Amino acid sequence: MPVPVQLSSLLEPVMSSSTSSTHTPSTSNEHGIVLLPPLSHVHRTVSKEYLRTENIVMRTQLEAAGKLLSANFAHMKLMEAENERLRNKAFTKKRKRVAVNMGMSRHLTAEENMKDLLKEEMKHSDSDSEAALTSSVPTAPLRQAHPRPKPRPIPPSDSNSHSLHPVDSHESFDVPITGDPGTDNAKDSQTSFGEEDNGVSKEDEAVETVIRLILGHKWIGRGLKFMVEWVDDDVTWESLSNIKDCVALDDCLVHHGLAKPSKLSKKMYLLSRK
Repeated sequence: MPVPVQLSSLLEPVMSSSTSSTHTPSTSNEHGIVLLPPLSHVHRTVSKEYLRTENIVMRTQLEAAGKLLSANFAHMKLMEAENERLRNKAFTKKRKRVAVNMGMSRHLTAEENMKDLLKEEMKHSDSDSEAALTSSVPTAPLRQAHPRPKPRPIPPSDSNSHSLHPVDSHESFDVPITGDPGTDNAKDSQTSFGEEDNGVSKEDEAVETVIRLILGHKWIGRGLKFMVEWVDDDVTWESLSNIKDCVALDDCLVHHGLAKPSKLSKKMYLLSRK
């Protein structure tokens, strides 16, 4: 332990001697507190004020030394307690680790092995299924596209009736012509037309019966789309070019009180069927 600075002068080896006639002179070489001279010698050489001052200084130095010793002693005790705590902590950790390892070190049974394998397989299968679900983009199921023939008016049976309205030509075509002996040329032309474009006439006749009603319209940019209801209860959006010659379009324009499809409202319109 380091020696306090205040006590360095008091702990040095000193020479003590006695001048009394009754005592023999003696010397000592020891570490200790310096002994004051005998009272008779002090009275002859030192005043009372000097002794009082020296006493106060020595008392102050002793008090400081006592405080320093107390602080060092307390620090030593704290260090011992900390060392003991750390030593116990290290040993308790080792004991716990050994106890845990000894408790878990055993062989698994066949049933436990099968359970672990089953869990691993389930984890892999679940992760694969989740990855497939997250990677695929959810889309609506696509309906089978039914080819829709382009609606157009049925050509007239007579070549002289090209100027007739499509509706008039359709109505005239539906009425059978009978009992007119002077219409042989018309029959010949009708049969020749049927032989040349028999598929077109059948297609046109089917087209006139495919579209049931136009339910609404909407503008996409500069293009016009119509919601068309077909006879098979299918509803699709068709462009103006596909139904511009259809009778249902004329009915739609009459419903809106317009003459041209381009005059329809720019807002989306759906027919209320209540």
